[in-house]
Amino acid sequence: MRLTVMTLSVFLLVMNPVCAMAYIGPGLATGTIGVILGIVGSICIAVFAMLWYPIKRVLKKIKKSDTLLFQVVMVYPYPGGIQKKVKQLPI
Repeated sequence: MRLTVMTLSVFLLVMNPVCAMAYIGPGLATGTIGVILGIVGSICIAVFAMLWYPIKRVLKKIKKSDTLLFQVVMVYPYPGGIQKKVKQLPI
């Protein structure tokens, strides 16, 4: 109960609308916006990099497996002897 009362009183003190009598000029506002955009942008790039490189590795494996071929040798008799047919199939 005491913790609830303390939390509520701190919340009400923080949310009390008091005029700060402060001036934020265009230079400070522009710098603040630049810093915020830089932080958000770097987080987005980090998440993209962490997701992209594993995906890129999987795509390379898929592409590499398409280029690898193995041969299937089919041997079957026909009236003139044995005929051998070789096929190359992707792995």
